[in-house]
Amino acid sequence: MKLGQWVGGVVSVLAGIGMMAAAVGCAGIPKGTKEDVSLGATVTVHATGAGIIKADTEKTTFKIKCSLCGYESEAITIDTPAMGKPHVLKWVCPKCGHKQTITVQVN
Repeated sequence: MKLGQWVGGVVSVLAGIGMMAAAVGCAGIPKGTKEDVSLGATVTVHATGAGIIKADTEKTTFKIKCSLCGYESEAITIDTPAMGKPHVLKWVCPKCGHKQTITVQVN
């Protein structure tokens, strides 16, 4: 087998895996959300394991996307956490039972 054929085969396999992941929705954050929302020149609300719909100094609203089956939660609103005191949520997908840790923090 020539090097070019081998590289082409590897690229094809990786592309297939990527398409399968996209098809089942097992990666990323919910559509229409962001990982980071700016609250000013130097302050940002950041979500890990979720996507932020909107945030201000008082409230943050986000949605969770299951990393296993792609289920998207309804919007969840919390008090915006204080800097250095992240909000941590242990979430269980109601569709497949997958457990995820969601963190919303101010940087």
